[in-house]
Amino acid sequence: RTLAVAGSHGKTTTTAMLSHVLAEAGVHPSFIIGGDVNEIGTGAMWDEGDWFVVEADESDRTFLSLNPEIAIITNIEADHLETYNNSTDELQAAFADFAAGATQTIVNSGDTFASRLTGDNIISYGTSDTADYQIVDICLELPNSAFTLRRNNNNSSTDLGRVQLPAAGLHNAQNAAAAAVAALQVGANFDDISDALGCFAGVARRFQFRGNADGVTFIDDYAHLPSEVDAALAAARTGVWDRVVCVFQPHRYSRTASVGADFASSFTQADHLVLTDIYPAGEKPRPGVTTKIVLDAVLDAHPWSEVTWLPHRNDLTQWLQTTLRPGDLCLTLGAGDLTTLPGVLLERMSKPATKAPALTKAPTKAHTKVL
Repeated sequence: RTLAVAGSHGKTTTTAMLSHVLAEAGVHPSFIIGGDVNEIGTGAMWDEGDWFVVEADESDRTFLSLNPEIAIITNIEADHLETYNNSTDELQAAFADFAAGATQTIVNSGDTFASRLTGDNIISYGTSDTADYQIVDICLELPNSAFTLRRNNNNSSTDLGRVQLPAAGLHNAQNAAAAAVAALQVGANFDDISDALGCFAGVARRFQFRGNADGVTFIDDYAHLPSEVDAALAAARTGVWDRVVCVFQPHRYSRTASVGADFASSFTQADHLVLTDIYPAGEKPRPGVTTKIVLDAVLDAHPWSEVTWLPHRNDLTQWLQTTLRPGDLCLTLGAGDLTTLPGVLLERMSKPATKAPALTKAPTKAHTKVL
């Protein structure tokens, strides 16, 4: 019996939460997740229960072959458009087919496109008053989040209970709510669900604390789409930092070409944005497709933003090493090899600093636009 978790983002964390909740509730699920669950150090396990929890991938349409008994759709955002003939309509139609193929489909009422899915099999969750399962009394304070899950039924409502989640940000509260609703459909008790979410250890590269050095905190996150970046920075802002220095690595030439301009307002919660080169993920470079697409979008929309573009890793590492100061959060975002950067900086921060690269004198190595 299949539980499938789909969505443009949040599906790895939601799948991990759901697997953890069902395991703690004694359901003994098997699961396969596109990321390593911190508690067990792997992304897959076979167990003796009836349920199989799977992260359903839309990138190559394989999620359409699952026909799950219960499905979750966290959100729908323009991504992997090369698979869908560069058509958001075709992408949304694929998600609609996925939703229709499940006996029950749990959707985020706050997502523009997921909330449009209709049918007798649809169950909604989210912060909206119209959601079947509503998230209320939200408290966000790094590194935790908390909320009450309310069941709305016709003209009445019932508070099922409180969830104290050791994960930051509203987006993680929403992921937890989706997992809780799915577990309730399976038959799990809410108190067991709440207890399990209260000890959820997270997934690698999902707002992952990497360490402290010289008063600087390093957190790494897989966020590589506009709304993911905005959510990660919103989570960072629930902490207390003198500055949030966000380092972002665009992912793939095709993705940067199609959605690069959509990052225009994604970084407004960062005190300083540092952009790197594009991580190709196996793609060949495309003429005219560089990080400058993101840079120009940010500065056109918010011309007073502090933005630095450092295409080369050596320049990036040296610049951060000499620029970061006690009280800063250095938040690295992206789905590529930027995840190695915090480890390098943590090792070097205790060593004597070297002179930062001459940005304005070497535009071929480093470029900055700060207005």
